[in-house]
Amino acid sequence: MLTIIPCTASTYVTEQYVNSTGYGRERLYLGYSYTYYRHHVFLQFADLSGIRGTVTAAKLKLYITEDTGAYRYDLPIRPCRVTQAYDIVKLSYARHAGLIDTTQPVQRILADTDDDGEPDGGNRWVELDVLPIVQAMLTSNHGLALQAQREHGTYCNTIGKDGDFAPYLLIEQQVSSLYYHHPNDGIKSGEVYVQQRGGLRSATEILSVGADGTLIRGGSQ
Repeated sequence: MLTIIPCTASTYVTEQYVNSTGYGRERLYLGYSYTYYRHHVFLQFADLSGIRGTVTAAKLKLYITEDTGAYRYDLPIRPCRVTQAYDIVKLSYARHAGLIDTTQPVQRILADTDDDGEPDGGNRWVELDVLPIVQAMLTSNHGLALQAQREHGTYCNTIGKDGDFAPYLLIEQQVSSLYYHHPNDGIKSGEVYVQQRGGLRSATEILSVGADGTLIRGGSQ
C-alpha cells in the first residue's frame, strides 16, 4: 500500500543571516552556497495517524528547480528528524540546532549532468531515503530537516515548495487488507487514485505519481 503525505509548511535557515527566517520566501535553498554558508531546509507534514500496517519504505520527494554554483559536485545532505515542536514562521539558524536528531547517515543528491558529463542543472525530481525518520514520526510528528554538509566546491539547490512541485513523502506500508473506493462512493468522475500492484490506495488526498514524479491531483476523500 502506498500513501502520499503532503508537505504542509516549509522554510530554510542560513548561516549567512543567523537571526533571519526564510519562511514565506518564494524558494527553498538547500546546500552550501558560493558565499560558503550552509542552507538547511525544514519541512512539516500532514497528520500520519492514518498510516496503517507496517511502514516498509519511505522516500522524501524533492523537485530541484535550479542547481547553482559548481554543478558537477554532488550535494551531500543529512536527513534529520525534528524532535520537538517549534514555530516554523520564526525559525532561524540561531534557533535550529537543538531541534534536530543528526544521527542519520549523509545521503547525496547527484549532480545533474548530460551524457558527456556536462552540467544540465535543475528541473528534476530527486528522492532521499527517510524510513527511520518516518517510523519515528508515526508517534511524534514534528517533521524533518535537511542538513547541508560542507565539502569542496560551491553548490546550492533551490527546491520547489508549492503546488505540483511541493515536497512530499511517499510511504509504503504492508497491510492485511486494501481499502477499495467504488466510483459511486461520492468520488467524482475523473479523479485519480494512488495505485500500485493493481490495488487502489487510500490517501489524505487522492493522488497519483506520474512517470516523471509529478503529482496528479484529485479530490479529497
